Amino acid sequence: MYTYRTMRSLFATIVLLALSPLVGHAQVLPPDDALVGFWRFNEPSGVILEDSSHNANVGLFQHGTDRAIASRNNVDELVASFDGIDDRIKIELVSADARDLTELTIQAWVYPTEYGGIIARAGNGALDRYSFGINEAGGLYFRSGFDEEIGAWHTADAVVPLRQWSKVTVSAHLVAADDATASPLPQFYLNDTPIPAVQTLTPRGTLIAEDGILYLGNNHDYVNRAEPGFTSVFDGDMDDVRLYNVALSLPKAPRSEVSTPDTPAPDAQPEQPETSTEATTAPVQPATVQTPPFCPLPARTVGSGARGDDVRNLQLYLASVGDYTHTVATGYFGALTQAAVRRFQCRSGIVCTGSPATTGYGLVGPQTRAALAPVCSGAPPSSTIPPTQADSARREALLTQIQNLLALVASLQEQITALQN
Repeated sequence: MYTYRTMRSLFATIVLLALSPLVGHAQVLPPDDALVGFWRFNEPSGVILEDSSHNANVGLFQHGTDRAIASRNNVDELVASFDGIDDRIKIELVSADARDLTELTIQAWVYPTEYGGIIARAGNGALDRYSFGINEAGGLYFRSGFDEEIGAWHTADAVVPLRQWSKVTVSAHLVAADDATASPLPQFYLNDTPIPAVQTLTPRGTLIAEDGILYLGNNHDYVNRAEPGFTSVFDGDMDDVRLYNVALSLPKAPRSEVSTPDTPAPDAQPEQPETSTEATTAPVQPATVQTPPFCPLPARTVGSGARGDDVRNLQLYLASVGDYTHTVATGYFGALTQAAVRRFQCRSGIVCTGSPATTGYGLVGPQTRAALAPVCSGAPPSSTIPPTQADSARREALLTQIQNLLALVASLQEQITALQN
């Protein structure tokens, strides 16, 4: 028999899952230039994990950790699979931009079969510098290591579902409290829905040093075990782990809810929005095409960091053929556009390996422009990419799922009423 507290948590979770597809929460991510680690697990084999942020923070699969093929958003992808015993991925943070962080944002897709730690930054041998995961109750937690008392926070009113893909995010400042100022609460998100944070331990003293190692799935050697209900071991699958060296705007504690940051609209395939590499948190506004006709063929070689109307038109064309997955053509050539160009190049038989500098893989150069030339006709479409038939079918499936969840909510409400009586 469920307890009243368990029933309340289940009720809150089901409501969030039911409503989040329709509410349209903003994508929870800082700008692209703050991305210092991005691990996608797309290598077909081997024990090396590449860093897609191009910061060279390479990982090593340890203790039998392996890749698996899993379906996420109706697409089969390679993911990391952890056994819940000792599997982990050890990442050497060689980039200076990823070290000695005092603020950060972490996002990951997780498919837990049992709850546990997602990511941990190794500290001084006794404590993590920071760690993020799912506690035994299914709530998200974040902890930061300080020499007098660690900081510890968790979510209470919603749980991460087992055996289901969820996008989890935390954004935090690693700041200790003092007599005059409270430590800011981290912001938690479940599938881009903000979840209030509850503080259980107040960080005090000096932030501990770090040793240059980041762990995924299991920190194994470094545990902040300051209270029961936490484990460092993750059991399940993980995909698309992102680390940013900035936090979203955070209010000071205490507070009653977590604010939603001013960020672009969410992607149909949950990916980070393409923003400029300038030091700003404001999203890049989509460029306006001034001269018709619409043509995806740039008059120049374009690659990472480029921006303009020609980049926007390129994005619109790549979206029309299924290679660009963002919902808005931003006019900025970031990580998503590079990935789309690579898909187009490989599919067109131009190039499938290498880098922009060595083989032109991910760079719109002469051969890629030649492949784009035949499609230069027509008028420029809207900067918002229209939904496909697959999107419509997915929406219908979501509506059916929501109807079933609402029926379950009604049943849970009746059981809660019975428990109260």
